Amino acid sequence: MVKQIKSHSWDDVNKMISLIEPYIAIDDGGKDGTGCSKFGGMPDLPLAYEWPEYNGKPMIFYGQLNLSEVPDCEIDNILPKTGILYFFSFFKNPESEFGAEYDFLKSKAEYKVLFYDGDLDKISNRQFPIDLIATYQFKEMPITLSMNYKIPTSTETWNVEKIGFSENDMEHFDELTYDGDYFVADTMLGTPSPIQYGVDYDWAYASMDLDLPTVDYEDPEFQTEVDKLRPEYINLLSFTMEQRFEEIGISLCYFGITKDDLNNKNFDNVVFILQDT
Repeated sequence: MVKQIKSHSWDDVNKMISLIEPYIAIDDGGKDGTGCSKFGGMPDLPLAYEWPEYNGKPMIFYGQLNLSEVPDCEIDNILPKTGILYFFSFFKNPESEFGAEYDFLKSKAEYKVLFYDGDLDKISNRQFPIDLIATYQFKEMPITLSMNYKIPTSTETWNVEKIGFSENDMEHFDELTYDGDYFVADTMLGTPSPIQYGVDYDWAYASMDLDLPTVDYEDPEFQTEVDKLRPEYINLLSFTMEQRFEEIGISLCYFGITKDDLNNKNFDNVVFILQDT
């Protein structure tokens, strides 16, 4: 990666190299068993946990991450070392072969992240709710977690903006990331790869619980508040629905959490957004 970066004529190559960051890569395949990391299937929950609902209707289960399977990632050891995270979200029934209709900024009530950090002997495979349509009862897809390195793929993320690239270096950044070699959809930690503008913008918007039609995005006070929030968010989980949850759609999904909330294991404050072309 450094060799490819240095092949460009930067004004300050060290600024670009400083953007190289570790992240957790999520790949298909892995061990299959109670409590193991996976997309889809049925969650391995303790009896006391209820299947999350929205307006009396069951959410879909995206997957679970066993944090004991996460390798050290050289990012301040910010993740808990043990426990399981469960990811849920509500979607209307599909309206066509292209999936369901949904907002990219979902209301807080429409998604849920659960956390369990107890004895694995006390969790078991929870059956799908009887009123969850068969289309949304997704097959189990085991995954593996490994550490890797990458660079951000958009200039519209706070860590690229703060670098202060020259105009020349901004052009080289665009050239370096244009072909998509550094775009990684399925990740934990690191800077998530956006389809549109930086995901940290949407995480900030989601946390502010905005009435979007009335928002004046050019308002300086609003911009200041958004820019204050953006660096606080950690990429808890990002993934594509393509080839996994296509019955809903093919958007990319991004779950974010602030550093303070992650440190306090306050997963009720996770924000969830989607992006699409």
